[in-house]
Amino acid sequence: MEDVDVLSDGTITVCGKMNFHGVAPIGLSAKPILAKLHTNGTMVQQFGINGIMYFDALFQGNDSFRNICFDNQNRILISGYAQYPYPYSRSYYYFRLLNNDGSNATDFGNNGILYFNLGTSTTDFSNYISRIMIIDYQIYGLGWTSYGNNRKTTLFKLANGTLDVTENLIEAFTVYPNPINKIVNISNEKGMVIQNIKVIDTKGKILQSKSFLSQSEIQMDLSNISSGMYFLHISTLNGNAIYKIIKK
Repeated sequence: MEDVDVLSDGTITVCGKMNFHGVAPIGLSAKPILAKLHTNGTMVQQFGINGIMYFDALFQGNDSFRNICFDNQNRILISGYAQYPYPYSRSYYYFRLLNNDGSNATDFGNNGILYFNLGTSTTDFSNYISRIMIIDYQIYGLGWTSYGNNRKTTLFKLANGTLDVTENLIEAFTVYPNPINKIVNISNEKGMVIQNIKVIDTKGKILQSKSFLSQSEIQMDLSNISSGMYFLHISTLNGNAIYKIIKK
C-alpha cells in the first residue's frame, strides 16, 4: 500500500502495486492496484473484482500507484510511475483519472490515462511522483526526475482545463436556491450560451442531462431526484463550470 484517502461517502480508497513474475528476467514486475473498502473494513464488492481493480502495466514493466486524491466530482485521480521492463532504464510520471465506479474518465488524457517525462531526450530517464494535489481545479505534482548522473526535484502544474473545468466560469453563474426543493435556477449576467446541464451524483453517475439552444437563463425540475448532495455540470461555448448542490 502506498496511499489512502476517504471519499465524501465514507468509503476508503487505497492504492499501491502487486508484484508478479513478468517479462523482466531479474526480480519481479508489478501491476498497479486500487481498492475500495467500507468504513468497517469490508471490501466494496461491486468495485472492480471483489473491491480491487488491477491494471496492466503500461509497458509490461514495473508500475505503481503512489498517490490518491479526488476532484470536485468525486472522481479518483491516482498517480505514480510507469516503468519499462529490464534492461531498459526508463520510467514516466503516470496519472489515471477514474469515475467513482472505476470506469475511465474519457475527458482526461488518452481515455483517462496520462504519462510524460520531464527529463531530457536521452533514452535513459526516471520520473517518480512523491505527492499530487488538486487546487482550484488544477493538478499540481511534486517528485523527481533523473537522467544520466543528474537528479532534479520537480514541481509541476498540468495545463489549464485538465479536469474539464474552466476556473473563471465558476463565478459567472448564479445557481439558486441552494438547497433546492424542486426547481433550480441558473442565470448569468454575461449572457453566456448554455449548451448542456448535467446532474451528477457523488458516485459519478449522470442522473439528468438536458441540452439547450441559445439560452442563458435556465430552470430545471429536480423533483424526481432524491434528497442528497449532487454536482451541477454546466457546459457553455466558453467552457465548463461545476457547482455543488443540495436537494432537500
